[in-house]
Amino acid sequence: AITNTTLLALISSVLIVIVAISLIFGERTNRFKSINHFISLATVGYAIPGAIIAVSMLFFLSNIKMHFGIFAFGTIFVLIYAYNIRFMATAYTPIKSATEKLGMSSFESSRLLGYGNIKSFLKIEYPILQPAILTALLLSVVEILKELPLTLVLRPFNFETVSSIAYHYAINEMVKEASIYSLSIVVISLLPIIVFVKSKKSL
Repeated sequence: AITNTTLLALISSVLIVIVAISLIFGERTNRFKSINHFISLATVGYAIPGAIIAVSMLFFLSNIKMHFGIFAFGTIFVLIYAYNIRFMATAYTPIKSATEKLGMSSFESSRLLGYGNIKSFLKIEYPILQPAILTALLLSVVEILKELPLTLVLRPFNFETVSSIAYHYAINEMVKEASIYSLSIVVISLLPIIVFVKSKKSL
C-alpha cells in the first residue's frame, strides 16, 4: 500500500506539473488563441468535490466504453487523469505566480538573441522557476496522498493505498489499525517536504 501510494503520488504529481508548465508556457508565448479559456477550465477542478469528479469519470467512461473506455475503465490511468483534473490548480498557481514576478524581459531578450521558445524557457526561466516548480510538486504530492473519494471510486481492483486502507479500518471501528495508516500518510507527506527544504537551501 505504501509503495502504491508513493508511486501514484509521484507519477501523478509530475504529470500535473508538466501540464501546468505547458499551460503557462502556452499562455506566455500566445501560441493558442483560446488558451486562457482552457486554463480557466483546467484549474476549476480544485473547487469540485472529488466524489463528483469520480462519478463524472465513471459516467464518461461508461458512455464511450464501446470504443476505448472499456480498456481504461478500472485502470490506474483513469485515476491519474482524475488527479490531474482535481489538482491542476495546486500546481498551476505557484508556478504562475513565480512567472508573473519574473516578467517577460529575460524571455524576450533570449528570443532576440535567436533562441527558440522551448530553449529560452529551459535555459533562462527554468533555473529561476525551480523553487516554484518544487513547491507545485510538493503541494500536488501532499494533496494526492490524502485524497480519498477519487481513490476509492476509481482505483483498480485489488489496488490499495494507505488512505483507502485507513478508511476501511475506520468504518469498521478499528481505530488502532486506522491510526497507524493515518500516521503513515503524515510520514510520507513529510518526506517531500524535507527534500524541498534541502533543495531550497542548495539553490
